[in-house]
Amino acid sequence: MHILVLGPSGTTFIGEALRSGHKITIYARNLSKLPRTISEDESVTVFQGTFDDLDAAARALRSDAEALVSFAGPGIRWKGTPVAGFYAKFFPLLPSSSIKHVMICATASFKAPGDGSPNWLWWFGVGFVWLVGDSAYAEQNAIGRAATGLPLDQVEWTLFRVPHLTNGKALPVQTGMIGSGTDGMFLSRPSLAVWILQELRERKLLAFRSSPAFITLVVAYAVFTEQFLFAIIVPVAPFSLEQRAHIPGSGIQYWLAWLFATYGIASVVSSPIWGWWTDRNPSRRLPFLVGLLWLLGATILLWLANSKTLLILSRILQGVGATVIWTTGLAILVDAVGEAHIGESMGYVAIALNLSTLTAPMLGGVVFARAGYNAVFAMACGVVAVDVLLRFVMVERISSAGPAVAPIRGSATKLELGTGCCLCELDLCKKPALAVSMTSISAERASILESNSLQQTKTPDGSDLGKQRQWQIPPLLRLLLSWRFFSAIWGGFAYATLLAGFQAVLPLRLNEIFGWDSVGGGLIFVPLVAPGLLGPLIGGLADRFGHRWFATAGFVGLCPALILLRLIEHDSLTQKAVLCVLLGIIGLSGTCLLEPLIAEITYLGGVQRDEGVGGVKVRSYAEAYALFNVAWELGDTAGPLLAGLMESAR
Repeated sequence: MHILVLGPSGTTFIGEALRSGHKITIYARNLSKLPRTISEDESVTVFQGTFDDLDAAARALRSDAEALVSFAGPGIRWKGTPVAGFYAKFFPLLPSSSIKHVMICATASFKAPGDGSPNWLWWFGVGFVWLVGDSAYAEQNAIGRAATGLPLDQVEWTLFRVPHLTNGKALPVQTGMIGSGTDGMFLSRPSLAVWILQELRERKLLAFRSSPAFITLVVAYAVFTEQFLFAIIVPVAPFSLEQRAHIPGSGIQYWLAWLFATYGIASVVSSPIWGWWTDRNPSRRLPFLVGLLWLLGATILLWLANSKTLLILSRILQGVGATVIWTTGLAILVDAVGEAHIGESMGYVAIALNLSTLTAPMLGGVVFARAGYNAVFAMACGVVAVDVLLRFVMVERISSAGPAVAPIRGSATKLELGTGCCLCELDLCKKPALAVSMTSISAERASILESNSLQQTKTPDGSDLGKQRQWQIPPLLRLLLSWRFFSAIWGGFAYATLLAGFQAVLPLRLNEIFGWDSVGGGLIFVPLVAPGLLGPLIGGLADRFGHRWFATAGFVGLCPALILLRLIEHDSLTQKAVLCVLLGIIGLSGTCLLEPLIAEITYLGGVQRDEGVGGVKVRSYAEAYALFNVAWELGDTAGPLLAGLMESAR
């Protein structure tokens, strides 16, 4: 890791960081305080400058450091607040730099929310600084205000407060608050150095696990898993239903349609429940994991099923478990990337959806033909196992059911061995999807006061405004009453009907015309889903130029391509080429319409509503996605039934 250190007084930390293999950049006023073992180390770069030399500080900031650790602070005889003044000019440069996390050193002179009543030793120590330290007390408070004023949507920060520092040996530390009863008056510099490095390592890993890119990967793979399990039986079922469930050949099409239909029906019924629970659960991660484990159990049951009843039951359970992907999963995604970039992110989700639509029938057919029935479901369980791993590694960005004011996590540490000490860490959790404008402790308190005042606000007839909010239109009904929302979910229903109909009858129909087996029936989905690779590009363009025209173009492109499929009637190379071209046009049109539709649903679900007394603002992302999933699964249900019935009546 590359660390930028402000101030030469952190030599113990710098030495420990160098021994741990980190690269160090130092910005300091007085370089004579640096030992030669540090200043001459090949892993150390030194910039000299004062608190007034912002150009020199900016050059140090351009060193591509990943983390900033500042030990700058006042002495006993201190005049003014130059350190805080420097921070006020320096911190605005951080968002445009490579710095991902900032750690600022302060003392107990800055009182943090959550501190208890200090013992007499703390009271005496802080009072002594206030009495004889000239401006040192004011400087420490100004440092605390400057650090806690950093915009959380631009840089993560930690303000740690230290007691009297000693030169003892490094010992483990644990967290608590001032006045918690576990705090002491002394801390060794080696203990502090080890703790900071450990904190930076944990923050770096946590930043990756909660990054928009990784969360997009997890949600996209979850969508891949759901569609993979849905579609893997496409080439397998027609050739295995007769052997496993002893269904005669004349009834295979009928029962195949019901296997798809029951999956969709179960998802339709369970979607509003999942959405309601997700929007009110303190963590979206819990329903996300529960749904996956449910899906895994249903897949195993489908694997072992040897009767029509067990086959239908397993598909019902799969439909219930898969619902969480399109409700909780997409809500987690928009929490991470924000509404402004949901179109581009949904492009990656669409790639996963299309890849699963392609690979599931293809791999299912190939594996079934080469290795048999058990190998197909062993492969499916392997896909789910990877999904389990990713969901446990992922850390969600916010707790969806919490208030709009970002919670404060404070902690203090003490030595587990030897003399106790105090080390207070103040960290504000990021809440980008809730549009939190709070940037300082004082602003956070103002938000609480404003929320409390809303509870006491009276309407002209004397009734309580907070109580009236409880009788507002439920979010599900509010969304359904929106014509914009209804048109978006209708588009999703139409496209899902089309895709599911293809999956149900296309392999069998092509078997009749071209004589293709399960392998050919799977490979024909390649031109249908290949245009989905353009999803991120189309989604990004839609985010930039508007979604309406892209969705319109998608639906307009679908119409002639679907009509022209009637031309495919006999076995010839020309007919096969025309089929691939038409399926490619259908796939490209679907890509143009899917990302704009989900972006529209995200926008409408992101409209804030008041939840309960106090006017806490909550968004209905999961419930909006639940309704979209209802429409999509209705399409998955209607598609196979309609296509199967039309094929049977042909």
